[in-house]
Amino acid sequence: MKEKISTTLIIRRIIQVIAFILIPGLFASSLNAIQSIIMMLVNMQLNASQLLGDLLLLAVTIIPTIIFGRYFCGYFCSFGLMQDVFSTIGKYTIKFRKRIPKSIDHILKYMKYVELSEDDEMAYLRPKGLNIVNYIEQLFLRLFDD
Repeated sequence: MKEKISTTLIIRRIIQVIAFILIPGLFASSLNAIQSIIMMLVNMQLNASQLLGDLLLLAVTIIPTIIFGRYFCGYFCSFGLMQDVFSTIGKYTIKFRKRIPKSIDHILKYMKYVELSEDDEMAYLRPKGLNIVNYIEQLFLRLFDD
């Protein structure tokens, strides 16, 4: 039996494709702005005009996300479209389905944040010869040094 596709899903896909075509760089630019702000903090070189531009770019994506929540991410975010496309591809290509026990799932939900912080540390701090502990120590020494 063929699954019926809802009208809401069709509208969502159309909006996602239009947003992907018209504003694909908005979300990549937001990630670049986060990287730029982190690098300014790591290097202790704050550029007011660049910082303002990066914060405005982040506001363009963060404020609608706060107001509209998952609706904004589900309809306008290019990453949401890519996730839906890969999910559909995976549904038809991967036949193996196994449930993860809730006790393990609970732990794995928090492991993604540990992995994300490690990725950020490797990408932004280690090329500068720092790790997160040394960076925080240097930051506090510079902030509170008399």
